[in-house]
Amino acid sequence: MQPLRGATTLITADAGYQSEANLRALDTMSVEALIADRDMRQRDERFATQARHQQGPHRLRAQCLRTPATTPVCYVAFLHGRIDTDGPTYTARMQARLDAPEGREAYGRRFATVEPVFFNLRANKRLDRFTLRGREKVNGQWTLYCLAHNIGKLAHAGYARREHRRTRSNTRNSTRNRR
Repeated sequence: MQPLRGATTLITADAGYQSEANLRALDTMSVEALIADRDMRQRDERFATQARHQQGPHRLRAQCLRTPATTPVCYVAFLHGRIDTDGPTYTARMQARLDAPEGREAYGRRFATVEPVFFNLRANKRLDRFTLRGREKVNGQWTLYCLAHNIGKLAHAGYARREHRRTRSNTRNSTRNRR
């Protein structure tokens, strides 16, 4: 079996995977990665117009705040105390890598490679939710959808037509050689 990660592999992940512990583990294992933090889009000018696409306040806003009418934003904070560090944190180093032009360009490629797969499965294949229960059954259903997605990609690229032509020409050549 071939390794999944080569010498030039760059792992990209969204903000849900970003934590100091995850970044420390990646650094310890010498894994090259770009993991966005939750404020990346506010720092990147490419996302300056994203506010117009966001929905309004969430439906439980009145229960979340003491004075919802006068508070413009609803924040949730988890306070764990102050973290003493001698140098820049792994999060600060990752932010600097993401904000560099090379990091922006590399992370930007993620949108063209990963996100279309999920859009296709959700919008075109109608995988809004799993219809089966249990980890094994859900894994089987997910694998089936991924298989359908990959077969569609092969068909769109003309893979079957090339194979068909190759098979027909091999068949013709083998019958000619027999004569």
